Amino acid sequence: MAGPLGGLLFGLFYSPIVITGLHQSFPPIEIQLWASDGGSFVFPVASMANIAQGAATLAVWTLAKSDKLKGLAGASGFSAIFGITEPAIFGVNLRLRWPFFVAMGGAALGGALVAIFKIKATALGAAGFIGVVSMRAGDWGTFMILAVVTFAVTFAATWAYGRYLVAKNGSIDPDAAGTAPAAEGAAGAAIAKAAEDATAVASPLTGQALALSEVSDPMFAAGKLGAGVAVVPEEGVLRSPVAGTVTVAFPSGHAFAVRTKAQDGSNVDILMHIGFDTVNLKGEHFSPRAGKGDEVQVGDVLCEFDIAAIKAAGYEVTTPVVVANAKKTGPVLPAASLALPGAITAGEGLLTVDMKQVADAAPSA
Repeated sequence: MAGPLGGLLFGLFYSPIVITGLHQSFPPIEIQLWASDGGSFVFPVASMANIAQGAATLAVWTLAKSDKLKGLAGASGFSAIFGITEPAIFGVNLRLRWPFFVAMGGAALGGALVAIFKIKATALGAAGFIGVVSMRAGDWGTFMILAVVTFAVTFAATWAYGRYLVAKNGSIDPDAAGTAPAAEGAAGAAIAKAAEDATAVASPLTGQALALSEVSDPMFAAGKLGAGVAVVPEEGVLRSPVAGTVTVAFPSGHAFAVRTKAQDGSNVDILMHIGFDTVNLKGEHFSPRAGKGDEVQVGDVLCEFDIAAIKAAGYEVTTPVVVANAKKTGPVLPAASLALPGAITAGEGLLTVDMKQVADAAPSA
C-alpha cells in the first residue's frame, strides 16, 4: 500500500466504487495480497468506509424529524456499520447528498489510519465492526480503536453540519414541507386528466403481483425506497419495464434501474431489486444481460436468474418494482387492470406514474 496517502485516497473513493459495483473485483486481489504480503489492506479500508457511511446515516437518524426518514436512517445505519451499506447509501446518504460526502471524508481518515498502523486482514467477512474477526490476530485491538475513531469523527462531522442545516432551513428532511392534500373540484379534474398522460410501467416479471406493503423487507414495505408494487417471480427472467436507459446495473445482477422520460421530459426512475440481501450471493445464480448506459426497450432482458438456486441458498426472490424518484413525480398507482394480489405476465401493465406539474397545476379561471 502506498503509505498513508494511498490509504486516504482508497478510503475516500471506496464508497463511490461500491456504487459502481466494481468492489466485487477486489477479492481476487486480496487473495494475492494474502499470499505475497501476509494480509490485505483492502478489507480493513472497506470496513472503515462502511462504518463511516453508517455513522453518517445514524447522525441523520438523530436529526430527522419525519418518521419516514428517521425510520429509514435508523434501520439502514445500523445495517451499514455491520457491513451492508446498500440501504444507507441509496436510501439516505445519496438522497440527501451531503452525508455521503461527509462519510467519504471519514472513510479517508480511516483509510489513512489503516495504512499508518499497517492493519491487514487474512480473511473476508462482513466489512464493518464485526470485520475485526477477519484481521490478523495481533491487529484486533488496533482495528477496533480505529473503527471507533472513524465512527466518532464521521458521526460528529455529519451531526454538526446537519445542525447547521437545521438552523438554516429548519430541517434536513427534504419531505419536511409535507404533501398537499388531494385537490377537489376543478383541481381534481386536473388530476384525473393527468392520469390519462401517465407513464405506463410494464411488469418486468411473470409471477404473482402483491402490494409493496406485504413484502418482508421493512424498508421496501414502508415505501422508503420508492412507491410501487412487488412481484414474486415464477420465471427467472427480468425484463425492462419501460423504454429508456439503464442507470443502475450491479455486476452481481441482483438490482437494476431504468430511467425513462415522462411526456413532459421529466425523469421516471424504475428500480428493480431481485430478492432481499441477495447482494450477498456476489453474482452467483444471476446472469446479467444489460449494463449501465445501455438503451433498452420494453421487454428487453436485463438479467436471467435461477429461482430454485437462490431459494436453496436461503434468499427470497420477491422483487420490488418501485419508482425510486417518486417524490419528484406525480402519483404512482397500480395499473387499472392489475388486481392485488394476482397473477401477472411480463409486459402487462403494472404501474402508472403521473406527471407532477400537471397534477399540481392550478385550475384555470
